[in-house]
Amino acid sequence: MDNLVPVVLFTYNRLSHTEETVYSLSKCAEAKDTTVYVFMDAPKDETQLEKVNQVKKFIYGLKEKKLFKEIVITEREFNFGLAKSIRSGVSEVFERYDALVVLEDDCKVSPYFLSYMNNALKFYENIPFVGSISSYIPNIEIPKDYKYDVVSLPRTCSLGWGTWKKYWDEIDWELKDISKYRHNLSFILKMNKCGSDRFSRLLKQLKFNINSWSVLFGYNQLKKGYTTIYPKYSYIFHTGNDGSGVHSNTSTDLLDIDLDKAIETPVFTEVAVDNRICKEMHKKFSGNILRQIFSYVYVFGGDIVIDKIKKSRKMKK
Repeated sequence: MDNLVPVVLFTYNRLSHTEETVYSLSKCAEAKDTTVYVFMDAPKDETQLEKVNQVKKFIYGLKEKKLFKEIVITEREFNFGLAKSIRSGVSEVFERYDALVVLEDDCKVSPYFLSYMNNALKFYENIPFVGSISSYIPNIEIPKDYKYDVVSLPRTCSLGWGTWKKYWDEIDWELKDISKYRHNLSFILKMNKCGSDRFSRLLKQLKFNINSWSVLFGYNQLKKGYTTIYPKYSYIFHTGNDGSGVHSNTSTDLLDIDLDKAIETPVFTEVAVDNRICKEMHKKFSGNILRQIFSYVYVFGGDIVIDKIKKSRKMKK
């Protein structure tokens, strides 16, 4: 395969997870022709120093093993945190490329991962309204009469994803236009179509700066009408579900899938959003309805409710 896109890998303090991610990636047929950019974050405090150094030693040792075409290493001098690390790292690599693939250190990949991502990024590059590619899809029930190898959904994914520089450069990381959407009920429903966690997380980012790059990425893609292409069967197994992650300290099997189902040579085509699959995604990523309502009111200070009441009173007058 010619002109392979680079893989951008982000690591921190989990040696065993990083090893599994790297070695699974190396089993892809395209690995030896793929350049891997590794961004290693610095320890947050002295308690993380030893673990970070273990990861660092492993990453530098990869240069001798020649598992990939090239390993380009960036070692941060101070702790960036996940959001800043991904935003800055992806932007740096986009100075050299028009498309790329992103992996975090807790993603075990299928041997067909690189083939899928490269071919998908090439096929959908000029397809209108496709803003990103996901290699992961949770274990949801796909309708038996669904005949395609890929799925189009109005929800981005942070597990083994790819996009193009032209879309990354469009992103408003500062939420400058949030006032247009924060009270827009149709937009809220659209954002929550594949999971009621989406808009509440956006509000938390807005009010508490929870340091999430992914919810901002999803928000910016959705407001422009972009969708994400998902595989019918996942090419990623999320090993971070063991509670070791920065943003996930409890163990869960919510995202567990069977990598053996990954399709070796998927057929790419233009596909429309299937509302049946959206409903299945919504079930997977939505919590208790009362909890969701409470989070909306709490995070937003109740002004959504107040605004609706004011409008209702004006209409009655």
